[in-house]
Amino acid sequence: MNLEKSKLLPLDIEDIEEALGRKGMLIPRKQEVIQLLRTPLILSIYIQAGECGRQLDVQGEEELMKAYMTSLLDKEIEQLPEDSPQRWQIDVALNYVLPMIAIELNKKSNALTQEQLLEIIENCWN
Repeated sequence: MNLEKSKLLPLDIEDIEEALGRKGMLIPRKQEVIQLLRTPLILSIYIQAGECGRQLDVQGEEELMKAYMTSLLDKEIEQLPEDSPQRWQIDVALNYVLPMIAIELNKKSNALTQEQLLEIIENCWN
């Protein structure tokens, strides 16, 4: 079975400027970020993270992914009523519980059992 592979060519700087310009965004100054944006998927992520024309100030791939995830979270939270218990539950889960689980995962260097996860959550609650 012979499967042909297709490869997308990197975008030109003009393509990047045009796509960003349509959203009211300027091309980033940092060359590393411009190189990332030459990939269509990354350019799309950058634009989505910019939330309707907000200019991003990211220095690299990690910051871009964090900005993107933050924008997705913000959009979801905005849909909840201000007094919704889900708002604080999401905040606690993302900013307290998950980091505690990540710390424990790094210590153990392997998957955690349900009992270990329950212990972490109970410790966060107390």
